[in-house]
Amino acid sequence: MAARPPPGGPYAAEVAPPAHDPALARRLLDEAGLPERDGPRFSLTYKTSSDRSAIIQARVIQADLRKVGVAVEVRSYEWATFYSDIVKGNFQLYSLRWIGVSDPDFLYELLHSKSTPPGGRNRGGYANPRVDALLEQARVAPDAQRHAALYRAVHRIVHAELPYVSLWHNNNVAVVARALAGFRLHPSGGFEHLPEVRWAGP
Repeated sequence: MAARPPPGGPYAAEVAPPAHDPALARRLLDEAGLPERDGPRFSLTYKTSSDRSAIIQARVIQADLRKVGVAVEVRSYEWATFYSDIVKGNFQLYSLRWIGVSDPDFLYELLHSKSTPPGGRNRGGYANPRVDALLEQARVAPDAQRHAALYRAVHRIVHAELPYVSLWHNNNVAVVARALAGFRLHPSGGFEHLPEVRWAGP
């Protein structure tokens, strides 16, 4: 379950989301020495907030993993407790939503090996020297073309290694009166441009 990145960013266009392939997942788990015999291959705990939609999402992921022989226990917590555990790295599985992120420089916090907690958001402890070097170069790239090429290289590596699995990117739709001029949605799906909107009609 993975989606394309948000539109408008410097991503590798040829990279397709990983296919939903339970048969392949089963084979890879078998090859990794994690066979399914009298019970599940192994068990994991999935932490989530007490938000209803977050719990539903957790149950869907639980059901998908059950189909390939992985048992998942879902535990929901009030937000402060849940987020405190995530920030500290006290989890096996979790999911969060990134809101309002459109600048790819944010990937430095997510993926650089020096961005592990508590100073960064690389909460899975991902470490790849090549990705580190690309992210560092992108921060000081002299022009937009080089900047985009470096982030596309990061995208290709991260797609192959999957330290994160992106589930979806929201497509916000706004219904706007014709008399409003200057309205446009931000690439992140937000409404940052509302101050530019003017009433242009009768």
